[in-house]
Amino acid sequence: MLSSCDFKPVTLSDRDFFVQHYRRFPQRHSDNTFTNMVCWNYYANYRYAIVQDCVLLSSTIAGKTRYRPPIGPRNPDLLHEVLALALKSDETRPFVVLDQETLEWISGIYPELQFQPERMYFDYVYLANDLAELPGKGYSTIRRQLNQFMKTCSPLVEELGTDNIEEINDFVEQWCERGRTAIQTRIWHRRRMPCALPWPIIGSSSCRE
Repeated sequence: MLSSCDFKPVTLSDRDFFVQHYRRFPQRHSDNTFTNMVCWNYYANYRYAIVQDCVLLSSTIAGKTRYRPPIGPRNPDLLHEVLALALKSDETRPFVVLDQETLEWISGIYPELQFQPERMYFDYVYLANDLAELPGKGYSTIRRQLNQFMKTCSPLVEELGTDNIEEINDFVEQWCERGRTAIQTRIWHRRRMPCALPWPIIGSSSCRE
């Protein structure tokens, strides 16, 4: 029977494995990508297990663990084990990040399960041209803020490295102090990392039996 002890931390040394596995089973949601897991490991404590050619992912935030569906060949027995493990979690929604095909597959096996969209897991997808040009009324606020910034500041583009990481850390600390919000804890965990990617995205669901 699957247990939490079967999972091990995601580390940089696992990159080649995830690259090869995701070539076979591409991921639609950014939360499951290797880059995202490495960047947010300080906060979400990602772990994984390899079972019957499937990758199982979990994340633990504030002591509460959430699990993802098996990533690999469809395996109803393994799915059952993951669901059973998820139900042991103290998290109110312990089974998350389902793409549409996986949602339909699981619903076909367990029609009694109720799924709900969870806003915090939605991805944001933008056209590269839109971000570069900021066209139309939808981007007017960002254009105005950008123009004001360019007029009042003298921005420089520098490569992020060991020679300026402390300066960046100091800036993020000041930012946190000036704006203590509900997301401050999340910022605090990422502020000592050399880089962190935004969460670009598509959609997901979560369930509890």
